[in-house]
Amino acid sequence: MRISTILVTWALTAALVAACGASKKQESASEPAKREHPGSAMGEHAGKPMEPAAAEAADGPTICGRIELAPGLASKFKPGTTLFVFAKPQLGAGPPVAVRRYAPDGFPFPFCLSQKNTMVQGLKFEGKVYVTARLDVDASGVSVSTGDLEGVTKAPVEVGTQDLVLTIDTTK
Repeated sequence: MRISTILVTWALTAALVAACGASKKQESASEPAKREHPGSAMGEHAGKPMEPAAAEAADGPTICGRIELAPGLASKFKPGTTLFVFAKPQLGAGPPVAVRRYAPDGFPFPFCLSQKNTMVQGLKFEGKVYVTARLDVDASGVSVSTGDLEGVTKAPVEVGTQDLVLTIDTTK
C-alpha cells in the first residue's frame, strides 16, 4: 500500500471520528414515522420533521428512508446505542462519502444523508452508493467491533432516493 493512500485513509478516519464525536447532541426517534431534518445530528432543527422535497432543497440531494432491525436481533439492541449511517462508493474498506450519527430509542428509525454530511469539504454527494447502518457497541465509528449490528444495501442506490428501507440483519 502506498504511503499516500495510508495517509489519506488515516486523515479521513480521523475526520470521521472528529465529526461524529464533536457533537454531544444525539438524535432519538420520538416518532419513527416522521422524517427528521438532515441537519439535526449537529443540533440544527433537532427533532423537527421535514418533507423530502424540503430536505433536497435545503441541503442538495439526499438519501432518506428508514432503518429497521431484523426481529432476530431485537433482543441485542439497547436504546441509545450509537447508530452510524454512512454511504460509500464501494463495499468493503475505504472511507465513507457521507456519515451521520444517531442514538435511536427504537426501530424503525428515520434517517437522511445529504451533502451536509460529506466527509471532505467540496466532495459531491452524487451518483450511486452503498448505504450501511451500524449499531456500534463501542461508539468509535472507526472500526467494526465484535457485537456490532449492521445492515448494508445489497446493491448501490442512487443519491436522491427518498424511500430506502435498510434492515440491520447481521451481527459482527
